[in-house]
Amino acid sequence: MLETLTFPFVIWNDYVPDQMARPLVPVTIRYAENEIQTLALLDSDADINLMPFQLGLDLGFDWDTGGDYTGLEGLGGGLAAKKSVADLYLGSWPSIRQIFAWARNDDVPVILGQWNFFEMVDVCISRTQGLMTFELPK
Repeated sequence: MLETLTFPFVIWNDYVPDQMARPLVPVTIRYAENEIQTLALLDSDADINLMPFQLGLDLGFDWDTGGDYTGLEGLGGGLAAKKSVADLYLGSWPSIRQIFAWARNDDVPVILGQWNFFEMVDVCISRTQGLMTFELPK
């Protein structure tokens, strides 16, 4: 059985400068031989995972290959995006294969959304305690 992971909320003013604590989780994203450590925003209202442009370039994605992703709304609304697949590492867990909309814009954070992060990981957000708990279903 894999361990349960718990992380605190974090104040992060990069995208919303309001000093509010947000459900951000430290992750490592790996593609081919490249990996990036970053913070990802948990967004249960987001339909899909989202990745900013420069992060995708740093991982080695090629904008001219892969299929277009249409229908971004919310923080990614109206942005050009490509479907991209990468391995996500959370704490000491093994990799979790994730599908991202790789946006052609750097004004968006890494977002973990319904497709396919919340489909694979059980998340409990306790706003009053400022904690997030993660479990992998059996």
